[in-house]
Amino acid sequence: MEAVRSRKETIVILFFWLIFGGFVIMSLVNLALKSGETTQEVAAGPEQTRPLEERIHEVKAYLKENPDNIDALVALGDLYFESNQVYEGLEVFKKAEKLEPNSVHIQNDLGILYQKTGKYDLAIEKFRTALKLDPAHLNSLFHIGLIYRYNMGENKKALAIFEELLSKKPEPRIAKMAAEEVEKIRAESGS
Repeated sequence: MEAVRSRKETIVILFFWLIFGGFVIMSLVNLALKSGETTQEVAAGPEQTRPLEERIHEVKAYLKENPDNIDALVALGDLYFESNQVYEGLEVFKKAEKLEPNSVHIQNDLGILYQKTGKYDLAIEKFRTALKLDPAHLNSLFHIGLIYRYNMGENKKALAIFEELLSKKPEPRIAKMAAEEVEKIRAESGS
């Protein structure tokens, strides 16, 4: 009987240490994540976690030696865009557009930047250019609808744009947002 009790005690003690060890490991992992890199930072890599200003400085230095490097211009424009330096981004993307006018990326980002500066006609023009270059780039069409709805107050045009967008079977995220806009416009107009 004594041996059986010892065996039970051993199992209980082993179980206790396993649970305790699990808590210790979880605590160490949690501590490591709080004190340093997050899983997002690890996934993004060191390039994405460096301060934007540092990355902007490096790309600008590279562009001094290679002023017409389209990849560097687009990278700099994206960094300005990401850091909400709208006017700097506009200047860089305008230069990039001269070198590569058929870039959907450049046209779309110019559209967004013009939208942010209140130049809605220019924004729509750039979004339409992006759509001509790539009719499947429905993000541009969505932005046109947003400009008509929220910036120009033209809900009928916005409704037509959002309905056109939905008829083209966009990705689920854009489809959901466009459907919500259609619903809002219809609710506001009573139709």
